[in-house]
Amino acid sequence: MMTFPWTWIVLIAIPALGGALLLKLVTKPLQRHEQLLSYTRLFLLALYVAIIITATLLTRPSGYRFRVLLSPFWSYRRAFSMGGGGLFPGLSIADNRILKQIVLNILLYVPFGYLLPFAWPRILTLPKFSAHPRLRSGFQAFPWVVVFTGTALSLMTEIAQLVFKRGFFEFDDLFNNTLGCLIGVLLYLLFLKPKRAPAA
Repeated sequence: MMTFPWTWIVLIAIPALGGALLLKLVTKPLQRHEQLLSYTRLFLLALYVAIIITATLLTRPSGYRFRVLLSPFWSYRRAFSMGGGGLFPGLSIADNRILKQIVLNILLYVPFGYLLPFAWPRILTLPKFSAHPRLRSGFQAFPWVVVFTGTALSLMTEIAQLVFKRGFFEFDDLFNNTLGCLIGVLLYLLFLKPKRAPAA
């Protein structure tokens, strides 16, 4: 039975999850300089998109076989096995390498989830799914457009990996990136969202 790689996970999770709080502290002195703050926000978003592209495409060796893995959650089935103690009762870690890939793909898109609305607050004012007031509350009022944008970026990356033979096209990667983006949006709403909605 393998143990959960706490040290490795914490070292990556702290900057990814704590970045939203750090952004609030760093940009606070710039609030009186709106134009400089706006440029800083856009620069941070562009820089992080460049990091995503570099990590998922440019730094990977070429020569992967043409392969599409659409089986949902195959990596979770490989990473965990039923039976034994482990992290949760009855669940144990079967493959540390696959587990690291899962966590990394989630954490990779967490900053994108809060950097996008942070750099472009007006994205939160885009039309929701329904104009009906009752449906606009709760689930419908959540800024899903940010999550879908992260999913679209992940999808384009997966397609590029396939076309340029820099990796496999995997449903699990798409799911994990989307989950990370969702976590990032929640961090934005918790730490970075202004008290008043931006003007349309």
